[in-house]
Amino acid sequence: MMQHNRSLDDVLAQLEPVLCEEVYVFVSCTAELTQCQPFAMVREDGRFSYVVSATDAERIGLAGEFRCRRLELGLDTELALVGLLARISAELALHGIPVNPIAGARRDHLFVPIERANEAFEVLEEVAARARLTLSRAAASDVARLQQVNDAIWVADGPTVRFFGMPYPTRMTLIRLADGSLFVHSPIALDEPLRAAVAALGEPRYLIAPNRLHHLFVTDWVRRFPAARIYAAPGLEAKLRGLAIEPLDVREPPWHAEIDQLTFRGSALMQEVVFLHRASRTLVVADLIENFDPATLTMPQRWLARLTGILAPRGSMPRDWRLSFVGRGRRIGRDCALQILAWQPEAVLMAHGCPVTAGARPFLEQALKPFVPV
Repeated sequence: MMQHNRSLDDVLAQLEPVLCEEVYVFVSCTAELTQCQPFAMVREDGRFSYVVSATDAERIGLAGEFRCRRLELGLDTELALVGLLARISAELALHGIPVNPIAGARRDHLFVPIERANEAFEVLEEVAARARLTLSRAAASDVARLQQVNDAIWVADGPTVRFFGMPYPTRMTLIRLADGSLFVHSPIALDEPLRAAVAALGEPRYLIAPNRLHHLFVTDWVRRFPAARIYAAPGLEAKLRGLAIEPLDVREPPWHAEIDQLTFRGSALMQEVVFLHRASRTLVVADLIENFDPATLTMPQRWLARLTGILAPRGSMPRDWRLSFVGRGRRIGRDCALQILAWQPEAVLMAHGCPVTAGARPFLEQALKPFVPV
């Protein structure tokens, strides 16, 4: 059983949700059921409420309601634990998914509409992923601090996370616009010190999820900065369902007077929206270019990073993504690369790896060489 002194994030980080295949319904009776084995029973106002399988309900002629599937959390929970179901229910509510929980002595069971069950499962997986990242960030010695890059841009480093055996550094970029509001690229986990530091710079107005992998902490930022608007890259509509999101891939977004943008297309694997802060000629990317510091890697990791093309000072698009551009897609990718070079960036900030604050042109020519041979 869990100890009472464990934090809620400790518990959420251990979630391993399981979506059960069986379909259930809720039924109400005036007498106890004896024709089947219900999953759960509650006495209320002289009646009995049961959760039974839809198959059993149909077999014995019971009119059930709320056709649903059952989600298990994949861990034993302490009955006195405070806030677990409240947090999970709130996450599901953000996505417009109703849930009816039933707590057992050791396990909690969540009943969700059958047509939203797979989506609810994905929401719980993301809750667990965010909690793990939050804990790793809290444990890290380099707690996220805002670092000023120039008069209009700050970065904050988040935790280093493991992805396919590699330690991935993470970074958020803030751009302060002319009206004082903030453009927040790839938000990281938000604790109180970071929230206060951000608020001291200005009010976050635009939360940017630039590709389908950089969205985990958007909901945390919306809770703390409810006036912020979410802009999501193509492919994130399903993952952020229930939130008020706006398409990032548009011709004239609200920041177009100060920031240029381009959707790097041509791959069936992923698209990413990249940005250029015109006044400082700073290119901001998430995964389009990665530039891992060799000093942070073991010898096998350095070998792997070099093989995949992401080892500083010669970082580039990861090889697996690069190889997904074929046929006409490769020509589209070439046009995107040419547009980035035409912007003539003087600095490059990426979510993963060493920023480039001098010699941006030769760095980008090398990084984009697979698309635009020089």
